[in-house]
Amino acid sequence: MEAFTINQLNELAGKKEPRSVTIFSPTRRQSTDNYQQDKIHFKNQLQDAEAQLAQQYGMSEAEAKEYLHPGYDLLADNTFWQYGQDMLAFFLSPGESQYFQLPLPIESPELYIGHSYRLRPMLPLLHGNEQYYILNLNLEDVRLYKANQYNCSEVELPENVPTSIDDYLQYVEKQESLQHQSGVGAAGGIFHGHGVTDRDKTDIEQYFYMLSQELDKIFKEDQIPVVLAGVEYLPPRYRKTTHYNKISEESITGSFGPKDGQKLHQEAKELMMPHFQEKQTQAEQKYHNLKSGDMAASDTEKTVLAALTGQVETLFLRRDAVLWGQYDAENYQLHTEQDSAPGNTDLLTEAAVQTVLMKGEVYLCNADEMPAGDSVVVAVFRNPVVL
Repeated sequence: MEAFTINQLNELAGKKEPRSVTIFSPTRRQSTDNYQQDKIHFKNQLQDAEAQLAQQYGMSEAEAKEYLHPGYDLLADNTFWQYGQDMLAFFLSPGESQYFQLPLPIESPELYIGHSYRLRPMLPLLHGNEQYYILNLNLEDVRLYKANQYNCSEVELPENVPTSIDDYLQYVEKQESLQHQSGVGAAGGIFHGHGVTDRDKTDIEQYFYMLSQELDKIFKEDQIPVVLAGVEYLPPRYRKTTHYNKISEESITGSFGPKDGQKLHQEAKELMMPHFQEKQTQAEQKYHNLKSGDMAASDTEKTVLAALTGQVETLFLRRDAVLWGQYDAENYQLHTEQDSAPGNTDLLTEAAVQTVLMKGEVYLCNADEMPAGDSVVVAVFRNPVVL
C-alpha cells in the first residue's frame, strides 16, 4: 500500500474550485455481504451531494448526476470494493476526480461541498513527529520501511545501497582482485549466516559501515527516528557503525523476511508510541511556558492568521470544531460566517493544512485534551506574533 504523501496533500490543498466535493466513507478490508454496506455508505453520500449541488449551486438533477458520474462509476466497480482499507477518500472538482484508500478508520461518512477540498481527516497520516523508519537488518535482504501509526510502506533504495552482505563481500573481492591480480581476495567465501565466526563478525561490521554510509544520507533528509530489526547480535553492531543520532535505543528482535512488513510495523508501533506521547506532552508544556507572551496563543483569530501565514510551529486543534469563513490575505483578516456556504471554507482546517505543509506539527484533540480549556485551537509560534 502506497502511503499518502505531503506532496499529494499540497496538490489537493491547491485546488480552489467551486463545487469541490469531498466524501469520506468507511470501508472494510473483509466482508461477509460482498461489501454491500460499504457501497451503500458511498451511494448515500453521492445522493446527498446531488441534493446539495441542486440546493447550493442551482444544478438540475441530470446536471448533478452527470457531474458526479466519476463517483457513480467507482460505485459500480465491484473489483474496487474488494481491495479496500478502512476509509475511502473521494475528491471531485470540475474536470477531475481522485480517490484514496486509506488506513484511517472513521465511524460514519462525511460529505463537504465548497470551493476547496476538506482535508482535515487525512492529517493524522502526515504527523511529522509520528513518522519513523524501520530498518530490517536481514543480512541476505536488507529492507527499509517508512511508517507512522497508520501506514507502513517499503522504501525503494538507490542502487548504490548494498542490500546484502554478499554485495559487500563481492565488492571486497573485486577490489582485492584488482589490487593483487589474484582472482580471489582475502574476503573468503560468501556469508550465509550459518553460525557466526570472528571473521564473520568482522565482515558484518565492515558491511554495516558501508551500509550505514548510504542510509545515513536518507535518514538525515527526514530527521525522523529509526527502529532497527534483526537477530539479537545485529542491531548493536549497526549502532556502532552509524553516525545518525536518531536510532531508537530499543529494537525488534527476530529474523524477518520480505513478507514481514506488517508484523514489523505492529511491533514498531508499540515501541514508538511512548516516544510520540512524550513528544506531545513536551509540546503542550512548551505552550504553557510561552502562553503569557507573544510566542504562543489560544486566541482563535490570532492563531488561525498565524497558521495561514506559516508562523506556527505546533498547532493543537479540537477535533470537532469548525470555523466557516474566508481569509482576506491582502488585509490580513478573517471574515467568519455561521454556516458552510458556497465561497467559504473551514478556516481551522485551512490553518491545520498550512501548518503541515510548512513542516509544523498538528495534533487533533478531543475537547478534554486541549491544552487551554475551552479553546478550539492553540498554537506555539515560530516567532513572536502580535495581532
